This record gives sequence, structure tokens and C-alpha cells, in this order.
Amino acid sequence: MEQQDAEVTVYIPENESPAAHRAGSDVADSAKYLRFEKTPDPGQAERTQEEPSWMDRMKEHLNAKIWRCKVWMVIPVVLLLIVAVIFISLALCTWMHKDEDENYDKSLFIVPQNFNGSFQITSNHSSGNQVLGYFEDKLNTVYKSSPALGRYFIRAEALLSSEGSATVLYQLMFKLPEENLEELRNFTVSLEVVKNVFRQFLSDQESGDMSVTPTSLKMSLMLR
Repeated sequence: MEQQDAEVTVYIPENESPAAHRAGSDVADSAKYLRFEKTPDPGQAERTQEEPSWMDRMKEHLNAKIWRCKVWMVIPVVLLLIVAVIFISLALCTWMHKDEDENYDKSLFIVPQNFNGSFQITSNHSSGNQVLGYFEDKLNTVYKSSPALGRYFIRAEALLSSEGSATVLYQLMFKLPEENLEELRNFTVSLEVVKNVFRQFLSDQESGDMSVTPTSLKMSLMLR
């Protein structure tokens, strides 16, 4: 609110007499007017500027509440957006990712790499056909499911050295591509790797009539 200077006018008659009262013109001529100006209080002006009205205080209070509500509403929305972006990114990566190792042409695997050997079973209360069928299935399952050898594996064959014998002869057949042939022969499908897969199978086997004696395992690379 603006403060205006207040003016006070005081009328002082010079010669107050019955004649002057009776003659209005004489009073006006003989009167002197004095003017005083009222100086505003600086402290009051400062207090007026510093102290906002109740309307201003109400607006500030409401604005503060609205701002806090807006902040609490924005935080969950931002978190949800972050989670959604993460899940969408993962889904896109999974959909677009292609494992190059899983894309290969089996028809290019033309170079043979074969192994043979023997092992002994703990006891033989089954017929020869049952023994051969059992171990052929086991060997085929073991090597086909091998992450390193599965794509190169062709098949496994087993036969008994003689009827009623506890010694089983076997043959493992692989085929390799001509690309990186030496590396595959010396490392990926080497005698050591193929034999270690067999040993792992033997260590996981359960004891029974047709369990293999681990120390009896023999394996060698078949020369072409």
C-alpha cells in the first residue's frame, strides 16, 4: 500500500475581536495560514513491505504443497520408465542376438576323425545285445550333448570282444570341416578332449550290473 504525506492546515486568527467575528472579510484578510507536512514513518513502511498479506501467505503455502505433490508423482513415473527401458533393452538384445557358433552348415563337415578303444564292465548278467544297445545309447547321448563336440559327432558303435566277455570295444566317429582343420584336430576334437568327455561320463555313472570300471578305459586315434 502506498503511503501519502499528510498535510495539516491550521488557521490562526491574528486579532480576535467581536468586530473581526462580525466582519468575515476582515477575518479573512487578517488571518494567516500555516501548513505542516507529516513525515511518514520509515519503520512502518518497511514493516508494510516485509509483512505479506494473508492472501500472499496462502498462495505460497498452496504452491509449496502442490510442488511437493508434483515431485512425489514424478519420482515413481521416472522409476517405472527406467525399469521399462531396461526390460525393453534386454528383450531386444535377446531377440536380435544370434550366436555365430550355432549357425553352421553340417554339409561342410566332410573330414573324418575317428577314435576307438575298449573298457570293461563290472559284471555281465545281461545278454550281448542288451550290453551293446545300452552302451551305444549312452555314448551317443554323451557326445551329442557335449557343447564342444556335439556338432562334429556322427555316431558311436559298440561290440563285445567275445560272447560273455566283460570287455566292450567301441568306436567314435566325428566329421570336421576343412576350415580350421588343424586347429580342430589338435585342440577341439583331439584325443585328450574326447577321452575327457568319456571320463566325465564314467565319473557320473551309477554303479550297477553294466557300470564301467574307470581305470579300464582305453582310447586311441584311428589313422586313415
